[in-house]
Amino acid sequence: MQPSISIYEDLPRGMMREFGIGDWHLNLLTNELYWSPETKRIHEVADNYQPNLEEALSFYPDSKDGRQLIVETLNQVQKNGESWDIHCRLTTAKGNEIWVQSLGKAIIGKNEEVIAIEGFFQDVTVLKNATIDAAKYKQDLAYQQYAFDRHAIVSIGDLEGRIVYANEKFLDISGYAREELIGLNHNRISSHYHDWKFWREFWQQIGAGEVFRSEICNRTKNGDLYWVDSTVVPYINDQGDIERYVSIHTDITDKKLGEEREAKLEQRLQQMQKIEALGQLTGGIAHDFNNMLAVTNGYAELLKKDLVKLNQPLLVKYVEKIISSGEREKELVTKLLAFARGDQETNDILCVNKTLDSFLDVIRPLIPSAIEIEMNIDKSEQMLVSLSPTSHSQLMMNLCLNARDAMPTGGTLSISADTTHIHRASCASCHQLIEGDFVRITVRDTGMGIPADKLNMVFEPFFTTKAIGKGSGMGLAVVHGLLHSLGGHVMLTSVEDMGTRVELLFPRVNQNISVEANEIENETTATSLNDSHIAIIDDEPSIPIIMSAFLADSDAKIDTYDNPTLFFKALNARDKTYDLVITDMMMPNFTGADILMEVRKMGFDMPFIAMTGHSDQLNDYNFREKGFASLLQKPVAMNELERVILNVLESTNFGSASS
Repeated sequence: MQPSISIYEDLPRGMMREFGIGDWHLNLLTNELYWSPETKRIHEVADNYQPNLEEALSFYPDSKDGRQLIVETLNQVQKNGESWDIHCRLTTAKGNEIWVQSLGKAIIGKNEEVIAIEGFFQDVTVLKNATIDAAKYKQDLAYQQYAFDRHAIVSIGDLEGRIVYANEKFLDISGYAREELIGLNHNRISSHYHDWKFWREFWQQIGAGEVFRSEICNRTKNGDLYWVDSTVVPYINDQGDIERYVSIHTDITDKKLGEEREAKLEQRLQQMQKIEALGQLTGGIAHDFNNMLAVTNGYAELLKKDLVKLNQPLLVKYVEKIISSGEREKELVTKLLAFARGDQETNDILCVNKTLDSFLDVIRPLIPSAIEIEMNIDKSEQMLVSLSPTSHSQLMMNLCLNARDAMPTGGTLSISADTTHIHRASCASCHQLIEGDFVRITVRDTGMGIPADKLNMVFEPFFTTKAIGKGSGMGLAVVHGLLHSLGGHVMLTSVEDMGTRVELLFPRVNQNISVEANEIENETTATSLNDSHIAIIDDEPSIPIIMSAFLADSDAKIDTYDNPTLFFKALNARDKTYDLVITDMMMPNFTGADILMEVRKMGFDMPFIAMTGHSDQLNDYNFREKGFASLLQKPVAMNELERVILNVLESTNFGSASS
C-alpha cells in the first residue's frame, strides 16, 4: 500500500517525478519499509526491489555524513518526534556516489508514540557541488521554498534586509499580519539580544554567498521573545550575483527556555555549594579565631585596668578602641557562625544618628588619606531602625570598602543619613516597587563607576567587577540579603568615570528611646567572691592566665591548668577541691564534657562553667542538659566573667573551699 506523506499531500505525483523526488515510509511497528519508484531510481535499483531497513542503510557509507547521520536522525525522530532536513552521502547500487537531501517527519499514534516515519529523497548532487545551472538551481530553490513553507518558518529578504515574503508560520509566530511585514526591514522583529558583532558576522557571511546558521532570538509584535534555529541561504542568479536571501527557521523557544532554566538551576546549585563550603570553613576556623581573639581582648582589658590606675586617660581611650574593635569582631564571628548554621540574628532598635557617628572612627583607618570622608547626618530627629549593630557595621563596611576600591587615586567618600518618603520607586536588587517611610543611609563615591551593562548583575552572589583576587563578589549580595530580610530595599545609581551612589532604605521604627541610656557602659567593679576556690582549664595557656588576672582584685583563689591531666592529678591527690571549674569545651584528647563526666565519676559535685569559641554540640539552649551551670562564649569580657561566676556560685550556694 502506498502511504500518504502529509507534508506533501498537495504535491502532484507527476511533479515529484519531474523533480526527482522519491518518497518513502517506515512502519516502526512492523519494520516494513516502502520505497516509491522514484526513490528506487535514486538508488539505481530494479523496479521490483523493495529493501528492509538494514539493506536501505547499507547504501550509505559508514561516515559522519552518511550512515552515521542517517542512523542518528532516525534515532532522534523516534525519540522526540521532530521533523528533519539533512544532506547526506549515498552510494547507489551501481556504485555512483551522490548527495541526497532527506526531509521527513514522524507519524504519531493514538498513545502519543512514534509509530512510523515518512519523508522524501532528492538527488542534490549538482546543487551540493555548486555546478547546477541557473535554471535548475532556481527550480530546486523554488521547490525548497514550497516544501519549507509547509513545515517551517520561512521568509525571504532583499539585499537591504527588507522582507519580501513571509509564510503563514512566520506570521503566526511573530504576531504580524502579512501587510505589516512586507517591505519592512527584518530589524522590526529584532529582540536586540544579539550584539553588533553577531550581526556583522551574519552580513559578512551571507554577503559572501555563504550559508549562515545560528540560533536567533526574535521579538513578537506584542513584545514576547521567541527563539528560532535559523538557516539563511543566499539566492544566486544566472550572473552569479546574490538576488535575495531565503531564511528557514525552526521554533526552538521551548528548548531554549529549558536550557535557561537548567543553567539557572546549575548556577544556583554552584552558589549553594560555595555558600555551604563557606559555612563549613567559617565553623572550622571559628574556634581557633576566638581563642586568638580572647587573648587579644583579654590583655587589652588588663592593660586598660592598669592604665586607669595610672591615670592615663588618653591611653585608656586608645585601648578602649581596641576593646571595642574586638567586641565587633566577636559579634561578626557570632554572626558568621549563625550564617553557617542557618540561625536567625536578633535585631535591636538601633539609632542611626549614633551608630554612624561611631562608625567614622572604625572606617577612617581603612580609607587612604587621598580619599576625603564627608559625613552629613540629620540630627534633628531620631532615626530608628530594627537592625543589629553587627549587621549595620557589615552593611556600611561593604559599601565603604567598595567605594575605597573604586577610587584608587583618591576622591571623596560621602556618608549621609536622613528620613524620606518613597513613592513608587524601583528597588535596584529585587526590582519591586517601593513605597513608604524609610530611614535612608547614602554612601556615595567619586570613583570609576560601574559599567551600564553590569548594573543589573552587581547584587548576584560571587559577581565582581574587580580583577581576579581583588574581590569576593559577596559584598553587594550580602547587602541585598540583609536589607531584604529586614523589609528594606536598595537604590543604585552609577555613571562610569563619575562615581556610584548607593541608598540603603530601612523601614522606619516609630518610637522614642533614650540614646543617653544606650550610651551607659557597664564598668567592671571589683567584686568579692568570698574566698572561692576556682579552677580554670584551657589548652591555650594565655587564656587561663588572663582570666586569673581578671579576677586578681577579687577574693577568689585561682588555679590555672593548660592540660586536663594535671587537673585530674590534683583532684586524685585529694590536695585540692574547688567551688567552681571553668573549662574550655574543645581541647586535644579531652572535651569539657569529658572532664565534667570524669570529675563526677571521682565523686565530686562541683559546678562547671563551659567556655567555647565554637561548638556544634553546646549552645545557649542545651548547656544545662549537658550538666553545665552556665556557658561563656569566647572571647570573654571581664565584667561578663565575674557576673557569670557570681550567678553560678550564688545559685549553687557554694562556700569557700580549702586547699
